[in-house]
Amino acid sequence: MNGLKPWVLGLIAILSTANAAAALTEVDPNSALARQAVNVALPEFQRHAQDFQDYRALVVRDGSSLWVIFTDAKAPQGQRGGSFEVELDADATRVVDFHYGR
Repeated sequence: MNGLKPWVLGLIAILSTANAAAALTEVDPNSALARQAVNVALPEFQRHAQDFQDYRALVVRDGSSLWVIFTDAKAPQGQRGGSFEVELDADATRVVDFHYGR
């Protein structure tokens, strides 16, 4: 989990299931997969959030799913919640689920 920001650590507990040992790994933000994931997740995010400029996007892999986690850019570091999470299939071609982070 090198390179994960401290505020992401709280999200790891939310995204991980109790009986799954798969590691949550950050997808290289400069990769084609990360760009595609954000492009697929962005319309869902924009339907539910008001101002994209105030958010950052992080793409992580959790088992066979990709998650695009939009977090409030103005939130204090380490703050839990204040995110919108979009789950995608492994190929980043379709939205599987979405919810606000806790």
